[in-house]
Amino acid sequence: MRLTRVVIEADGRRFHLDMHPGLTVVSGLDRVARRSLGRAIVSTLGTGRPGLHAEVLTDDGHHLAVFRPPSSPVRVVDVDSARDITGDVAPDGGPPDLLAHFGVGPTEAPAVVLMGPRDLETRSVVEQRILELAHVDQHRLWDVADKVAERAAQLSQLGGEPEELDSVLVEEIDRRHRAFEAAQAEHERAQRVWLLFGANAGLMAAPVAVAAGWAAAIPFLGAAAAMTAWSAHEWRVVEAARREESAALEEAGATSYLAFQLARVDRALGTEAHRRRLGQLVGAHRAALQEWRLLAGDTDVEWADQHRREILGTAQRLRDAARAGAPSPAVMPGDETARDRLDRLRVRLAVRPSGGESVPLVCDDPFIEVDPGAKPPLLEALVECARQRQVILLTDDAEVTTWARVERLTGDVELVEHAPVR
Repeated sequence: MRLTRVVIEADGRRFHLDMHPGLTVVSGLDRVARRSLGRAIVSTLGTGRPGLHAEVLTDDGHHLAVFRPPSSPVRVVDVDSARDITGDVAPDGGPPDLLAHFGVGPTEAPAVVLMGPRDLETRSVVEQRILELAHVDQHRLWDVADKVAERAAQLSQLGGEPEELDSVLVEEIDRRHRAFEAAQAEHERAQRVWLLFGANAGLMAAPVAVAAGWAAAIPFLGAAAAMTAWSAHEWRVVEAARREESAALEEAGATSYLAFQLARVDRALGTEAHRRRLGQLVGAHRAALQEWRLLAGDTDVEWADQHRREILGTAQRLRDAARAGAPSPAVMPGDETARDRLDRLRVRLAVRPSGGESVPLVCDDPFIEVDPGAKPPLLEALVECARQRQVILLTDDAEVTTWARVERLTGDVELVEHAPVR
């Protein structure tokens, strides 16, 4: 199964991402935006919230579309036959879940569909991190971890995550509107110049031709033609800018720039209570994250939760050793070579769902902590994997972006850049 398009709707606006069947690199996204987009992509294949839509191509060639309108039931459609197959995907009447339909359960999904920097850690590094967390007060550690997860879930339910993506669309609409206004102003100036010089030159050509012959009128005719061509060119520039602005507005679901701005004002006025609640949750989530970092350093809550059983088991062994008067166990990570990371990546890429259907792999900047010289073979391994299984790489790494710009020329990689609009 390969994603061909993901559409994210939030707050009346729409963001879409077209996918390469092999490797798609999405660059220019900070940590918050990467996490938001990564979760959204995975959610489109799972149960997903309203506003998350996807088009996929299955391994046996079926083109499916998943629609999740805000106020209508979820539908899964076989595009080629125009047939609603929602009942086939969700025979029990629950929300359609393509991952579950193709044999990827909710507990299996993170290991199969998502990959981050921690996935490339060697076993010695993992054990050292587990040991460090095992030395922390376990009751407080997991109480804070649960608090972070709970507040993150509440924030997601209020639609707090897509804001980073929406701001890109808003900036793009504003940029295109400014370009349209500039082109319109230049066209108006061209019209004034044409009226002043071009029209007069054309009118003067006739009497000059009568008085001195057509040869003498040629400069006047040439000036009139040049002014007319310049005015026509500026008109075409205006129309091109108008079409670009209209395309961006259509993407946001607005019919005009004025309607777009009025809708933004209405949302700002009409959702003040929502924004206050969202602000409170953002503050509470940040406070919980700060408390977590004081306990666990730079270890992610999600990573710790995935290794909770191992951490609890190690903590119990530490307590048993302390009661017996034995020295505490210690694990020191060995030197990680490029070969270690490459082997770890190949093991991670080899993970396949039990159902047999291939599923996309969403990578959240997995090479961010890798030395620059070690990145090329890791990226080439992704390209090789993408020939069998779709890979979507989300990154804010300038080196990876530069690599993708070159590899795009081969046709094996597609680069989608979301750098800030200037």
